[in-house]
Amino acid sequence: MTLEETHISVGTDNFIRKLSVERNVRTLIAAPPTILGRGLGAGRTETHQRTMYEMIIKNGAAFQAGVGANVWSTISIEDLGRACVFLIEEAQKGDESRVQFGQNGYYFIEAFELSLADRMKAIAERLYKEGRFLTPDVQSKTIKEIRSDFGEFASYLWGSSSRIRADKLRALGWKPQDKEWLRMVQEAPGCRC
Repeated sequence: MTLEETHISVGTDNFIRKLSVERNVRTLIAAPPTILGRGLGAGRTETHQRTMYEMIIKNGAAFQAGVGANVWSTISIEDLGRACVFLIEEAQKGDESRVQFGQNGYYFIEAFELSLADRMKAIAERLYKEGRFLTPDVQSKTIKEIRSDFGEFASYLWGSSSRIRADKLRALGWKPQDKEWLRMVQEAPGCRC
């Protein structure tokens, strides 16, 4: 698998893969997409979602780029943990393991896809029910407006699609269990905004 160095984290991923071959160390990389839900550990905060909530609250309403047709691959924090445990357990099977390591030890992890429009609608409803907004309506903005209001990173968050497939992991027998995205987007108090 060839990964372009221009993508986020690819430089680090490629370095780990190269070093594993040079040092003869079995490594694998688990690459999740957007992670939804509250963490279950000490921090118990939302990840990427928290940044979006902060921008939405600053805006005073939920918003999307255009019609919100862009789609992101997604997984729950619980399924991500289960996938990591699955890979570790598979790797411990020794000669019976089908897990690949080093240059071929790259595993995408995803459970489903979620459009920005669906996500923003759920966020707007959550914040409306919490009394933070006067309406559950979602604003439509241009990428230029989003970039101007929130910076370059926000235009990436709201204006792009990020799609991966966990075909390689599924072929080993892993299956996601949690696809209740609405619960994950609307659960509170995951956001410390």
